[in-house]
Amino acid sequence: KEEIEEIKKDLTDSINYAKRIQTAILPEENEFDKMFPKNFVVYKPKDIVSGDFYWARKFGNLHLIVCADCTGHGVPGAFMSMIGMMLLNEACVLKNILDPAKILKDIDNSLIEILQQNDDFESNKDGMDISLCLIDKDTNKMFTAGAMRPVYVYRKGRQHIIKGDRFSLGGTLVKNKIFNTREYDLRKGDLVYMFSDGYADQFGGPNKRKMKVLGLNKLLDQVSQLEISQQEKEIESFFESWKGNVSQMDDVLLIGFQY
Repeated sequence: KEEIEEIKKDLTDSINYAKRIQTAILPEENEFDKMFPKNFVVYKPKDIVSGDFYWARKFGNLHLIVCADCTGHGVPGAFMSMIGMMLLNEACVLKNILDPAKILKDIDNSLIEILQQNDDFESNKDGMDISLCLIDKDTNKMFTAGAMRPVYVYRKGRQHIIKGDRFSLGGTLVKNKIFNTREYDLRKGDLVYMFSDGYADQFGGPNKRKMKVLGLNKLLDQVSQLEISQQEKEIESFFESWKGNVSQMDDVLLIGFQY
């Protein structure tokens, strides 16, 4: 018993230290605040470290926000998230690729190469679902692209869904993936939401069932009427209430900001 407890303590200490490393490379709060002063990030790893990650970076008048959901959670998911952040930095900072669809294509190609993914049955099939928003502050235009993930915009209480493409990044199940950049004219006061699937996939409620996207949509319809400073509390409170005594199913990430 003592040996097992010692092993557990060593493993937990190791993973907790890994969390410090992962947290250190996530965007700092003031970095996001400089881009969009009215914002929030609900970030809830399932198992200390997370397979979900977010990324924010300014390129002159262009502001890039990224929300990503990697295969798995815990330690395997965290490894994938670190690779994802490295490839984002490589594509955007080193290669100066700023078209959202081209960023996704570049990461997709790099993932397949780095993880040595091929058509072999035993080949690694890990990857990630991701959404990107590139906002031009000079023209008020938002350019989005998504790999299995949408971007939501609320204007005066009305919801507009900008869909992503039906491909994940990485893996070899689909050949010749084509990603598209979509353009949207933002107005002052518009609310933008990006999220992984962890929130909607949570089981709970009176019947211990999955919330589903419909449930998340209803919640966003309600909280979008509130000041952005209140939205984070409502979203976190609703999640804990819905989950109740059910275990968290997956990593959770939900980003919101007001233009």
